[in-house]
Amino acid sequence: VTKITAKVLIRKKISARASSCILMKLKLPKYFFHYTLLIILMLGLVFAGINVFVYTTGKSFIKDIAELHEADAILLPGASVRSSGLLSPIYKERADMAAELYAMGKAPAILVSGDNGEVNYNEVRPAVAYLEEKGIPASDIFSDYAGFDTYNSVYRAKEIFEVKSIIVVSQAEYLPRALYLANKVGIEAQGVSAGDEVSFSGWFRERLASIKAFFDAVTRHESKF
Repeated sequence: VTKITAKVLIRKKISARASSCILMKLKLPKYFFHYTLLIILMLGLVFAGINVFVYTTGKSFIKDIAELHEADAILLPGASVRSSGLLSPIYKERADMAAELYAMGKAPAILVSGDNGEVNYNEVRPAVAYLEEKGIPASDIFSDYAGFDTYNSVYRAKEIFEVKSIIVVSQAEYLPRALYLANKVGIEAQGVSAGDEVSFSGWFRERLASIKAFFDAVTRHESKF
């Protein structure tokens, strides 16, 4: 055995003894790390299972425009608005699709639901103005300023605005979750994609949002307002 090899073996033994001493001082169970790894693995499987369930359930309600049947209203979920007051590209895609469906007679009204939880931030007003510019009568546009998230939007659509059937417009990645929630709160919901592009960060947030959506549907709690 060379001197270098001997030194490596000595270091490994010292490292192993140090680890054992640390475990003894912490008084950790013999199979602590095995159990921890198993728990992490099980949580990962549950996380993935919930995401698959929410996605596949909601996706079954997505239709092509030609397949849509008439509904009480079109739900336009809020999205980010720029400081200039212009709609973000994602929000604009949703608004354009909502206006198109309205013009086709798929629903007699558009419900714009977004976040207005802060004085200086309003997702609803710019979208309403944009729809009016596209020729939608103001009398057929309804505003929900407490649509802080998708659950609040669909819950309030049913309980506050008394909508029984709805067409949800959103991007393909987000649409299944919205439809899952809408049907869970008791709305006859169908949806149409307003676009397919989504960033990795958006995809990741959607995975977490699907977990929240699952438990929102289970608890069926009241909206914030």
